[in-house]
Amino acid sequence: MRICFVCHGNICRSVMAEYIFNYYNRNKNNTCFSRATSREEIGNDIYYKAKETLIKNNIPFSSHRATQITLDDYNSSDLVIIMDHNNYYNIQRIIPNVSKVHYLKEYSLGRKEDIEDPWYSNNFDLVFDEITKGVLSLINELK
Repeated sequence: MRICFVCHGNICRSVMAEYIFNYYNRNKNNTCFSRATSREEIGNDIYYKAKETLIKNNIPFSSHRATQITLDDYNSSDLVIIMDHNNYYNIQRIIPNVSKVHYLKEYSLGRKEDIEDPWYSNNFDLVFDEITKGVLSLINELK
């Protein structure tokens, strides 16, 4: 299973989900990567507060450059996991058929519910916890 995690800028939520997934994923047949719906942060590294949150929670990460999702990314993925309703609307501008798109909270709560953007809210610990719950639920479902 190949999974693409998507958020607005690919510097906070989606990249945290990527590294959390990589840390907890024991089935090496499941792989992931992360992308943005916008071009605002293209080329930028993980936001420093997201890095601090990963470090605080002992999640290893490496060098990262924000990248916008493409049709090729979508076509090469089995699942595209978004963080909020704005991601859903924005991804439809790039991808004509969004049948593979799911909210991360569909896996942890069973609902299409947003994970807030910590770049704006500064709630990095809460967002980390919500992403971790979603990722662990996703991994459990993939077993």
